[in-house]
Amino acid sequence: IVLTAASSPEGYFARNDQLARARGFSLRDYLIRKFPGAGVDTMITVRWIPEAWEELKVKIAADERITQREKILDLIDNNSDPDRRESELRHLYPADYRYIRQNIYPLLRSVSFKYDLRRVGMIKDTVITTEIDTTYLRGRQLLENRRYREALEVFRPYDYRNMAIALLSLGYDEHAYEILCREPVSAIREYLQAIACVRMKRYQDALTHYNEAIRMEPNLAYRGKLDPEISSILKD
Repeated sequence: IVLTAASSPEGYFARNDQLARARGFSLRDYLIRKFPGAGVDTMITVRWIPEAWEELKVKIAADERITQREKILDLIDNNSDPDRRESELRHLYPADYRYIRQNIYPLLRSVSFKYDLRRVGMIKDTVITTEIDTTYLRGRQLLENRRYREALEVFRPYDYRNMAIALLSLGYDEHAYEILCREPVSAIREYLQAIACVRMKRYQDALTHYNEAIRMEPNLAYRGKLDPEISSILKD
């Protein structure tokens, strides 16, 4: 489980950094108290965004009630100092700033959840996407319904990680590994490569990928103990 806390840009950056961090760890501690003995502390990673400028830009761009949208977006993009950026926004566009402060800033003070559900031997549970169109959404649904061959045909034009998951589920481990090699480096990419390597009997490569995965995301060590492929190389 990854908790990502964020603050609005109101006030000083250093203070907002502290607020966002405290918000994330406060929720983590609450969950630990709420579920004692469940090992919640080993499942949760806390991250934080001191000031959610990217989310603010999205909301400003979509809100027609902000009269100086384009100028405000340019100001945000062209000023790298967050404190100066917020100060200029407040002084140059006071009417829009009041609206943003009252209606948008509160929405930025949040905590988002991201979690992966794992069961032994169920690599197909790991479905990842960042941008969905209708065809891609259908592919995800097919994958979740264990209809791997149909899902594979949908994902083929995308060459995405979910296609690799479909291939792994069908036993096409070498092809899945090749696709994963073209993916951006991440902990989950390394983890899936480790599984593919175990199946190809490349045990040393599998261990290398697994160690890199847990270096990038230590909580995957707990997950690895539940996967038959990964646990097999940990016992050697």
